[in-house]
Amino acid sequence: QIEQQLGITVSIGLSYNKSMAKLASELDKPRGFACLGQQEIIPFLADKPVSWIWGVGKATRARLYKDGITHIGQLQQRGESDLVAHYGKFGYRLYRFSRGEDSRPVETRRQAKSISAETTFATDISDPAHLERRLWQLCEKVSHRAKTAGQCGTGITLKLKTKDFRIRTRSAQLSAPSNLAAEVFQHAQRLLAQETTGTAFRLIGIGLTGLEQPGAAQQQPQQQTLLSDPAPRHHVVEQALDAVRGKFGPHAIDKGRGFAPKQK
Repeated sequence: QIEQQLGITVSIGLSYNKSMAKLASELDKPRGFACLGQQEIIPFLADKPVSWIWGVGKATRARLYKDGITHIGQLQQRGESDLVAHYGKFGYRLYRFSRGEDSRPVETRRQAKSISAETTFATDISDPAHLERRLWQLCEKVSHRAKTAGQCGTGITLKLKTKDFRIRTRSAQLSAPSNLAAEVFQHAQRLLAQETTGTAFRLIGIGLTGLEQPGAAQQQPQQQTLLSDPAPRHHVVEQALDAVRGKFGPHAIDKGRGFAPKQK
């Protein structure tokens, strides 16, 4: 089904830990399935080259060859302290992998390091106001994704691509962790102003970096009022916008800064 729908082949490896499952997935390519059991692993690995060990590159392989070690079975005959004495911390990996040992947990989901969005223009844009409108729309996308994921960011990164395909990036730290579109845009707008000097761009993107769980201030915006300081006001306004969009759809209500001015 994967090959039919996506046009790519898949090989599957099944085993009792991560390293051996990865190894099994390499045994029957393409479109293969291989299984390595714990009881058979020692004899199976014995005649395999040391290059099968994850992390053994050209330099390590050359050193092992120099020491007369070409196959994993030779490592199986050495003690852990002996290998550590000869190869330092890497000796632990040589010892354990040669015996099919790997205690690393299987992580089915990895926490994203950043949340980003970008758009490529049909025609290059140099007008600062037009770029800001596109930037605001991206900030709202990133904000929505961050809120949905229950994440706040501590920094932002602005990405621009010029008409000659040169990439420009600028980064800034937020004054406090946030996932609010208004606060992300406020900082991104300053970064954009440093680049809009007449240059035409074909792509713009914004990323929220340094993700972490929101603190009490981000989790309880309902305690603020519209008459409070600007930062808390952003919480209240966006909470109201999110509520409307959640009930009536993502485009039920939008801020004016995302629209182009009408031509007279």
